[in-house]
Amino acid sequence: MIDGEDRARDGLGTKRMESGRGHVVAGLLHHCRTVKDTTEDGAATESTLLEVSVHPGCGNEVACGRTCTAVLEALSARPGEPGSRWWLAQVGALTPQARELEAVASVERMPLKGLLLRPQQLKYFSDGQWPEGFHSEAFHRHLQSKFNVSQLKAVEQSLWPLASMDRRVKASPVTLVQGPPGTGKTHTIMGILNAWHLLQYQRHYSTLEDCILRKLSGAQTSDLDLTGVNEILEVNDGGIHPLPKILVCAPSNSAVDELLRRVLRDSFVDLKGTKYGPRMVRVGAADSRKISEQSKAVFVDAIIDDYMSFSPERVDEEFSKLTNFLTSLSKSVAQLSYQVAATNGASRKAAAGQLARELHRKEKYLLRLEMLECVRVVEGRPNDTRSARESLEILLMKEAEIVFTTLSSSGRNIFSRLHMPFRSVLVDEACQATEPATLQPLIHGCEHCVLVGDPQQLPATVLATELSGTNFSRSLFERLMAAGARVRVLNVQYRMHPMIRHFPSAYFYDGQLVDGPNVKSRTEDVLTGDGCLGPLRFFDVAGGGEARTSSGSLTNESEAKKCVTLARELVNAAKGRPYTIAIITPYRAQVALVKRRIQESGVRGAAGPVLVDTVDSFQGREADVVIFSCVRSAMGPGGIGFLADVRRLNVAITRPRRALWVVGRAASLRASPVWREFIASCEDRHCFVAKSSAERWLKH
Repeated sequence: MIDGEDRARDGLGTKRMESGRGHVVAGLLHHCRTVKDTTEDGAATESTLLEVSVHPGCGNEVACGRTCTAVLEALSARPGEPGSRWWLAQVGALTPQARELEAVASVERMPLKGLLLRPQQLKYFSDGQWPEGFHSEAFHRHLQSKFNVSQLKAVEQSLWPLASMDRRVKASPVTLVQGPPGTGKTHTIMGILNAWHLLQYQRHYSTLEDCILRKLSGAQTSDLDLTGVNEILEVNDGGIHPLPKILVCAPSNSAVDELLRRVLRDSFVDLKGTKYGPRMVRVGAADSRKISEQSKAVFVDAIIDDYMSFSPERVDEEFSKLTNFLTSLSKSVAQLSYQVAATNGASRKAAAGQLARELHRKEKYLLRLEMLECVRVVEGRPNDTRSARESLEILLMKEAEIVFTTLSSSGRNIFSRLHMPFRSVLVDEACQATEPATLQPLIHGCEHCVLVGDPQQLPATVLATELSGTNFSRSLFERLMAAGARVRVLNVQYRMHPMIRHFPSAYFYDGQLVDGPNVKSRTEDVLTGDGCLGPLRFFDVAGGGEARTSSGSLTNESEAKKCVTLARELVNAAKGRPYTIAIITPYRAQVALVKRRIQESGVRGAAGPVLVDTVDSFQGREADVVIFSCVRSAMGPGGIGFLADVRRLNVAITRPRRALWVVGRAASLRASPVWREFIASCEDRHCFVAKSSAERWLKH
């Protein structure tokens, strides 16, 4: 808020006052409501009442005499003094930060509290075992045929905490999976989720059947209608394992939606080797323009919109259908219950299994009735749609066995209103999130979690310069790894040509990466010749052309034109082959410049337009051919800026499948140790195009 006779001239959060009497103080907006009143002459008035709390930035409760407390004293001392005016200026939302703060404050009640606070314990856990009773030849055949050895080990380790219902088993409840570029990280996550869901689903039905057999034995058959069976089974003696309740998160909506898309597309596999789809929902914001029709079926907002559009007649019709289903179901339950109570052997066990399935159908129908009741309430109170939508969302999340959402959305209050723990949590792209962000899904009763990421790629983005010297950007994955937690590294890469894979494997992954069979078979290719269009090239270009824009970003006109020339040469050499082409660069201004030059040139590949983006934005994506514009060419004390970040280089050079062409000034880049190593590697393998040849060949 700004106090003074003259309003601040330069926007939000700045105190530039002509009179010099102004102050700026931060505050939190809690409530905003409209107040209607009437003046003395009877005229109607309307004003907005805001409740804003302000406090010293240091958090001191006692006035210390500094500027912040002086401003607060002035605010309270002259609330109605003539000439004293306060302007409210919005500077941004604090919801994500508030949720992260709440997660940090909730560590005390987390089941994993001990390991989070003393992660050194993780190094002392022994190997676990494959879960008892989870042996199926068909399912194991599926795993062996679809996953390589390192992926299988990751799936197996994720099951160790669930291997026995005996909680004394000392298998680590935390699994770290490192997925270098192109190693099938998302595919491995699919295997983990499938195994988690199938094991817990099997245990639930097995224990439910045992409970039915045990409690209905000797029961009076006259009492075995739907109500009677409910009364017999409703006292859970702890023997019934809960249905799967799995929370899947990632820092970004795009990452969450990609996981969801893969599960919808590929489904899971059961113990008989048959595909099936789990009950799941997607919670939180998403771009509706990018949602497929298949995905909309599990998006909570889309489902709620559908229910809220029901007419009163439609609600009555659906209600009548469900009531009839439940009446029919009651008869089926009575018949199956009689069979369980009155028969023996295999037929008795089969009846118990069928009864378990019918009871689950009952739960589904009852939940649908509750949802229709929520819609009926809105019919009588049309202004109460928000409450109805929240109730519908809770019901949908209760029914779901897997919930997909972002890390930030997992901190919403609605999760605590479920009163159902998510004992299994998986976080993708865990190294791109700060630790407070990653704690959010763990506060909902998590007993075992899997963190998947790659600490050798770009970390979380932290904009506050005050935190640059701290470990705030360090992920929970990295902290646990540094404490000695075992990391499962996926080591078979299915993306990069061997010439491209060589350097990142040696420099970033201790030489662990090996090529998958699809990469090894990539022998005949227009890009594998001995000329300038090889699978790996570093084009050494002359200095000059680097310029700083008004926004502070950098461009390099010379490199932009050379990148366009390379793209044109590739299109000509490809002769109609549908190669995807991407030009990436560390600087946004260079992205804008290259886009203009591409548009002016009319260059377009057979697979579509040339993609142009920043290195950071291209993380997680790939293309057949990647052209990397380094931009920095000046020789000065400032070095090469954040281009020297080793993780940014790793991301940039691991995006391509078939070819990587780097355009830069070697003399400038060699100032960085990692760039010096990369350029030397290109020279040793005859992939370095000297300045004279590069300038001649890339003449535009």
